[in-house]
Amino acid sequence: MDLLTVLYINYHASKVLGESIRSVRAAMAACRSHLGPAADMRMVIANNSPEDDLSLLRAEDITIMQMERNLGFGRAVNRACEQIGSEYILLLNPDTSIDREYIYELLRFLQQQPGYAIAYGLLRNPDGSVQTASLRDYPDVLSAVIKLSGLWRWPRMRSLVAYNKQLTGYDQAQDVNVASGACMMVRAKAFHEIHGFDERFFLYAEDIDLSRRLREAGYGIRFLPHVAVMHIKQYSVRHDWFRPLFHFYASMVLYLAKYARGITGYLQLGLGFLFISLLFFLQLGKQALCRLLGK
Repeated sequence: MDLLTVLYINYHASKVLGESIRSVRAAMAACRSHLGPAADMRMVIANNSPEDDLSLLRAEDITIMQMERNLGFGRAVNRACEQIGSEYILLLNPDTSIDREYIYELLRFLQQQPGYAIAYGLLRNPDGSVQTASLRDYPDVLSAVIKLSGLWRWPRMRSLVAYNKQLTGYDQAQDVNVASGACMMVRAKAFHEIHGFDERFFLYAEDIDLSRRLREAGYGIRFLPHVAVMHIKQYSVRHDWFRPLFHFYASMVLYLAKYARGITGYLQLGLGFLFISLLFFLQLGKQALCRLLGK
């Protein structure tokens, strides 16, 4: 059994994938310097865009799995993991570059802490600033509306947003409820135990749902900010504005519906659905108008 598989889900991101692979190879080399050359690690690319030519990326340490169509993130991960036999899986977005010690530090933590299912590092923008997605919590109806409307940027609203756990303190290693699907290392045994991602989430919120089910199964999730990932963010969907917008809002409604409980929960869900639908159509109109005006 391999120790680690680094799994990419490619969708129109072949132009940046090469740079990410170079950072992974450097991190694997650093990891082997700690663990020894016998540490078996490899990369797998599940190609969700059949029109992308990945032939230049073929190498001895890379396996390319061709999907018949765009299956969505979670379903593609599940299909790839059916054929992966490693002990740990690092889910990595193609538009990322990882620190040299990233793999080793996450592996070391998970090997020493069998009660944890996920470890991940700090997310940074290309300019070095911290991405707020580094620390999140379970969203509720109120925080989802505040987040989707953009009101969370207003300081007085931030305390009401459960979606972003906090906007400071990113330098503190800590247990969290939600990991980022852009850069998380998962214990394969735990992943298969809960049957992987919920495939109803085509894009967005699938990592929140996976994290929640792992926490409910008794596993911990650890944020390790001393290792970082540079994340371009939304590179794969840069040329398709409608579907990502739709899935962003639809996935939040799906998540809230999945975890609604009791009469109060369903009443809140109904109100949330109305507000989120309104926000979606307002954003849709804004995006359409911008494109019509060429902005």
